[in-house]
Amino acid sequence: MNLQNAFEALERKVEPEVAPNQEQPEPDAEASVALASLGIEAATRKKEAIRLERDVVFKKREAGDLNGRDAEKLFQGQNQRYFSAGADLWRHQMNRMQFGDSSGNRSINPCGDDLTQGLMTLYKRDEFDKQHSRFPRKYNPRWCQWKGRDSGWRKDALAYYKGSSKYHKNAPRNAAWCHIIGTWLSSDFHHATHIVPPFLDDHGFGKLLFGDRTQSLQGAGNALLLSDWMNGWFNSCDIIVIPVDAKETPIMRWRAEIISPSLQKGQLVMGLSGKDVHGKELVFLNENRPVPGFLYFHFIMALIRVKDLQRFGWEAVWARYYEQRPFPTPSKYMRGSMLLALATHFGAAHMHVLESWIADHGFEASMKLTEDEAVEAARRVHMVVVETAERAERLGIYENSDDDCDDDCDDDSDEDSDEDSDEDSDEDSDEDSDEDSDEDSDDESNLDSEE
Repeated sequence: MNLQNAFEALERKVEPEVAPNQEQPEPDAEASVALASLGIEAATRKKEAIRLERDVVFKKREAGDLNGRDAEKLFQGQNQRYFSAGADLWRHQMNRMQFGDSSGNRSINPCGDDLTQGLMTLYKRDEFDKQHSRFPRKYNPRWCQWKGRDSGWRKDALAYYKGSSKYHKNAPRNAAWCHIIGTWLSSDFHHATHIVPPFLDDHGFGKLLFGDRTQSLQGAGNALLLSDWMNGWFNSCDIIVIPVDAKETPIMRWRAEIISPSLQKGQLVMGLSGKDVHGKELVFLNENRPVPGFLYFHFIMALIRVKDLQRFGWEAVWARYYEQRPFPTPSKYMRGSMLLALATHFGAAHMHVLESWIADHGFEASMKLTEDEAVEAARRVHMVVVETAERAERLGIYENSDDDCDDDCDDDSDEDSDEDSDEDSDEDSDEDSDEDSDEDSDDESNLDSEE
């Protein structure tokens, strides 16, 4: 705490508050470097303290002094504080670069390659954290994830996989296909699930993670067609999708596996148990398949998440997939520095496993991320993955279908074209009425909170 007090005292001298009609004083480079260095030390210690807090929660849970639900709530709060400390650390590191030795600064060409574009995003101050704050912390039934995105996302995914009943004569009306269950479902209880959170594409992280030649995260190759239930468990990283045969090229056969012991042993939904899903081969209706590198990312993040949360049996899960090596090797799926930074973001991991990941599925381009850049990029990726998983756990499966809620599954293709032509004229009036009702409810909730 003394370190934080010292930082705040120095900050008042170096960056004094001034009246709105006054200019900021000319910055003192030497004092600014000292302030940034002190801030780096304070943020680093804060992260270390939070990691120690996590260890205490783990021990209390193992001793039976804390139940799993309460432990998860504590982890969620610690995650947010850890991300905040990481944001402070990166801000102070950039300040030290700005006022320190200019020869050590990263040279970024705004017209450069895709990695350069991603790095530019890293160095835009606070943009990611400010935009990420739009995620709600409480359930709002009228709010859809990724609302405002390309309204064709679900339609494109259904077309890519031929997963709408309108493409099949004998399919039920207004139905959509679930790849994992292998059956038709009502489109009202169906998702075109993002494998990699598409929010990362807004900030250039697709290229940072997967390289310059990767496909867009907005493409249908980043989708799986899943039921509400499967969508929730996939997003919470309880279910992963891996190749049936690691030697197959290209990979055409995929299977689902459950890495949560409680789901493996229990009944998932009426008539469907964990044993029915674990090891089940996905059923596709055409020759199109998801991008292997995207499913590898989800697989890796699921392993990292069970490790970070110290879930029961996580070491056995790591050992199993270390021995199995379910993905083809070698395959250059992800940047090696990002694999390492993601796996160690919340603390140390089994290094022999990480080294095997990097050797089997990692790559590095000629232009490499620095250690600080990799840590910051990993923080931002974790923020999105953790938010997606926590949202799935917080809301359960009963949430709106996709952000576009189109009637894509209607059997009559002519109706789709009619609906498309009518949407433009109807959307404005619908949105106006929705906004009015939303504003009224928001005003009432604000009044309640103020009272």
